[in-house]
Order: sequence, then C-alpha cells, then structure tokens
Amino acid sequence: MAVWWLIGGCRKGTSRGGADGAEIQKAPETAERADTGHPNLTPRLTGTAPKWSAEFMATAPCILLGVTGSIAAYRAAEIVRLMMTRGWDVHVILTRGAAEFITPLTFQTLSRNPVGVEMFAGDLEWRPEHIAAADRCDAMLIAPCTANVMAKMAHGIADDLLTCTVLACQAPVIIAPAMNVHMWEHPATQDNLTTLKARKVLVVDPDSGDLACGYEGKGRLAAPENVVRAVEGILKEKRSGK
Repeated sequence: MAVWWLIGGCRKGTSRGGADGAEIQKAPETAERADTGHPNLTPRLTGTAPKWSAEFMATAPCILLGVTGSIAAYRAAEIVRLMMTRGWDVHVILTRGAAEFITPLTFQTLSRNPVGVEMFAGDLEWRPEHIAAADRCDAMLIAPCTANVMAKMAHGIADDLLTCTVLACQAPVIIAPAMNVHMWEHPATQDNLTTLKARKVLVVDPDSGDLACGYEGKGRLAAPENVVRAVEGILKEKRSGK
C-alpha cells in the first residue's frame, strides 16, 4: 500500500486542489463556522458546504490519529468527521487489529487522505515513514487506545507503524482509552496510565456504562465530541505558547 502522506507528511505549504492551487470542497456539509485552531483563518462558506483556500490548507493544524483494535474503533470515524469540520488536516494510522473492526477505506474517505497500516509498505523516499509523520503533526491522538497499546507506550515498545510513530512523536500526544472494566481497573493498566500521565500524555478518561463485552462499568470510549475538544485545547495551548 502506498502511504505517501507518511513520507511527505501533512501537506503544509501546498493546497489540496490541483497545480493551480484552486480551492476544493472539504468536510461534510455544514453551515457552521468551526474553531480551526488558528485565529486568523476562517473557512469560506458557499451555500452549505465549506471550502478551504490554499492559504488555509497551508496552515491548517495537522492531526495524526491512531486507531487501535477495539470494538470502539467504529466511533473513530465520527472523531475524524468532527475534526474535518474544524478544518484540520487529518491523517490516520490503523493497527492491524483496528483494521479487523473498520476498514482503511472508511478513514481514507472521511479524511480524504491515504491511511497507513503496514510498517513495511514500501517507502517512496529515503526518510522512514513513521519519522516523517511524527515530525509534521501538530498533535497526535490515539482513539480508541487499547490496554495493549497503552502498555506498549508506557514501556517504549515500538513493533508496528503506530507505536513506532508515537515513540518518535515530539508533538503533544492524547489518548482516549477503551476497554473492558476489569482491564481498565487492573493494577498493570493503572500503573501504565500513571506512567503516561507523568510523561505529559493527555488522557481522556473513558466513560461508564454498558460495555460491548456485556459488563457495565468504566471503559467506554469517551464521547467523540469530548475527545475532539481535548485536541482543540491542546492546539489552543500551542497557539498561545503555553
């Protein structure tokens, strides 16, 4: 699978249109002006569908979304949609487990960018894919984040495209865990959570309620709106220099 976006990174300095830099339509239809994360850039509206200028796309926040192997992976599609309505340049990496629950094509369609899955898909340039992706994002979000990926992050394990990318990422990292209530409450998971928080990883705590496994308790992926709001907060902090 060609994953050129991981080589070229987020397309800052270029437009999503053709060579003439023409504006193109972006994001699902909406008549609202969303907070873009940039104070001087506002999407132009034509009718009900926002269009993004070349200037806007050159400076739009670049968000790297990692999706892991949880039944909650389907809710990541709504997270992408919400981020797109804010005018963010969204790129997605799926783990192999995530691809069992939801296809790369879904995220490619929603984000309008190719999706990365395999670590050794074939580099188009000399620079390793995960390094280029990590260097160019303004923030990295992993939602849903499984107990397995949390453990890998806490212990520095990098054995696939997503975990290699997060280990190389210097931008703020946000995770939104999702798992069975007993997995969430397990001392090992809580220890890993403490480790990640100590490393300044922002954690969007899971919600409580009915779980897909049949249990009831804490472990549901937080509402997509709350997850995206957390990313918005990070972007605003970066903009203000905090």
